[in-house]
Amino acid sequence: MQVAGLAFRDVGGYEWHGNHLRPTHHKELRDWRARYGTPWLTYSIVISGADAGCGFRSFPEGFECYDVFQKEPVLFAIAAQLWVPREKGDLDKKAIMEFANKWGEIADDPKECGSDLQTWYANLDSICWIAQKLKQPVPMNPRAAKKMAEQLRSGLLNINLACDVITVPSGLQSRLMVIGLTSSLRVQATEAVVDGWVLRHCENCTKPIAADLSREDRRYCSDSCRVQAYKKRRRKALELDGKGKTIIQIAAAVDTDVKTVRGWIKQQGK
Repeated sequence: MQVAGLAFRDVGGYEWHGNHLRPTHHKELRDWRARYGTPWLTYSIVISGADAGCGFRSFPEGFECYDVFQKEPVLFAIAAQLWVPREKGDLDKKAIMEFANKWGEIADDPKECGSDLQTWYANLDSICWIAQKLKQPVPMNPRAAKKMAEQLRSGLLNINLACDVITVPSGLQSRLMVIGLTSSLRVQATEAVVDGWVLRHCENCTKPIAADLSREDRRYCSDSCRVQAYKKRRRKALELDGKGKTIIQIAAAVDTDVKTVRGWIKQQGK
């Protein structure tokens, strides 16, 4: 069975009204819900695109739907970066708005048109602790695994699910849909723990990256970042060479083997 994490965002963006984050097309969203209702089943059918011929508008005007799991495999870790312990101050409203403009709100209540800071605090808290666990994973004995399972299970109690049947080239395929961004992030984070992922940050752009324990040496989120990091190391190596540093000193400074550094300097001298 295919699994999708369906979320939506206002393509026009979001803006703060006091401590309430509201989508630009909030009137269109309210009108759509008033006309078609707000039960999760109806909501899931409409956003899944399975409503053709049923009299439903495919989605509220000004909004788009996307699959969280397909679009960003570590979105839960990106969201976790927004969280701030209450004793250290308030959440960064600018950072939250930037996140919402790209991914939507971390609030799954279909009755609301917008979200407040308290909602973001509560939902981010349930995601952040899992991201923290993935930074320093340790092998779990049966007792530790049981405790972790209980903690993860508590975060999945209120997620919103629906089933659907979609057409594929070979015929039909059933699909399990996790409805809403918050529910999708909780499932995504839980899967990361179950699959044994380890969470790191890209050494070039600092974006969170995840890999299984056999790939703990993964350092970059993409080939583009890998190339950019290579160019930065090479440029710094040549700068240090111009300042009279030895090859061994340069290699240590740019975290590169001596042979590679020697080759860079040799090419520069041609």
